Amino acid sequence: MPPSIQKQLEDHETIRRIADYQRISGIIWIILGILQICCIFTIIAGIWNVVIGIGRLKSTPGILMRNRNIPLLFEGIGGYIALFIVNLIFGAFGAGICVIAFLLDLYVRDQILANRNLFNVGDLPPSYVEGAWPSQNVDNFASKEASFNDLEKIESLANLRDKGILTEAEFQQKKTEILSL
Repeated sequence: MPPSIQKQLEDHETIRRIADYQRISGIIWIILGILQICCIFTIIAGIWNVVIGIGRLKSTPGILMRNRNIPLLFEGIGGYIALFIVNLIFGAFGAGICVIAFLLDLYVRDQILANRNLFNVGDLPPSYVEGAWPSQNVDNFASKEASFNDLEKIESLANLRDKGILTEAEFQQKKTEILSL
């Protein structure tokens, strides 16, 4: 296999792994939040964690699409500190799960920032990553959220591109058509 194709496959696998970790992080925060909402004392942390979890899930398609603006969401550490403090003060019984989820978030952040060069495709449409951090003023995913079916189509196209069947230009054109950007 030519080195350039091997590198593309490795890059694709790195992006897929980061997106999977981000999805897992979102699910953990939502589950923790729902459990905390069930208790009166921990309801504040629970609501916060559900919002954070939804934001994690919303940013996953942007990671898979290698959007160049994704690393910007992960540069600041203030949101992570706020998340940790809210869970420390209001989280009570979820402290152990909170620490695990928090460490997973920091790992995802580290992986995205370390692989910043892989996020080189287009700009996010307005409103594409809302909810990544409730305190950040970042546009969200609202103009057209990519469905999982759309992402599967894009992955199939990426495989064709990686095998040399499609050119990069053809891949980008088809991806744009699928996402209606």
